[in-house]
Amino acid sequence: MDLPEDMVETYVHGMCDMREYIKKYLGVKPVSFINEFSKVPKEYRAGVAQEYPELKGHEAHDYTLVHNGWFDAALWKLLRQKVLDRKDKIDVWYEARASHLIQDPVSKVIKGVQIEKLGQKINVLAIRGVILTTGGWF
Repeated sequence: MDLPEDMVETYVHGMCDMREYIKKYLGVKPVSFINEFSKVPKEYRAGVAQEYPELKGHEAHDYTLVHNGWFDAALWKLLRQKVLDRKDKIDVWYEARASHLIQDPVSKVIKGVQIEKLGQKINVLAIRGVILTTGGWF
């Protein structure tokens, strides 16, 4: 992919700091997949094995987990609780389908999103950003 260098740097630094982020913002001690892989039940190992085992260095690839558990939606549950803990500051709208991102035509900056909720179109101005969620893994 041909990506802007600053975007690549942001992604790499963010991934490198993920364990610190989990400790600081989610309040849990992160778990290393590599250190815990032998504890994964055999029936699940195929689903969590390295994606490209034929490539050199694949054994160094690690996942950061929020606890020592597998396929139990722990990260989702933790993030959901963090949002619920701040419900006085965060609006969560269910069944509010995003239909368009609202973009400044000159700067190309995303300014908000148009949603459809209960048959009504609503333009929502983003103050700190737009978060789009698109479902699960399965």
